[in-house]
Amino acid sequence: MRDISREAEVERLKNEFISTVSHELRTPMTSIKGFTDLLFLGMAGRPNRYTAQFSADHQSNVDRLTRW
Repeated sequence: MRDISREAEVERLKNEFISTVSHELRTPMTSIKGFTDLLFLGMAGRPNRYTAQFSADHQSNVDRLTRW
């Protein structure tokens, strides 16, 4: 027989840490996504080809990170 209470506590702390880090990263990502969406839709003025490409790339990367 083996006491696994220490291992269970370590697992709980690990899960809590991952949850906290995930939340802390997603919170600012929401603001970045909103701004990128505005750029992509042309709400900050008509985008030139560089701005349009940057916005599309940025939007794709933000979407990928928020799916993670």
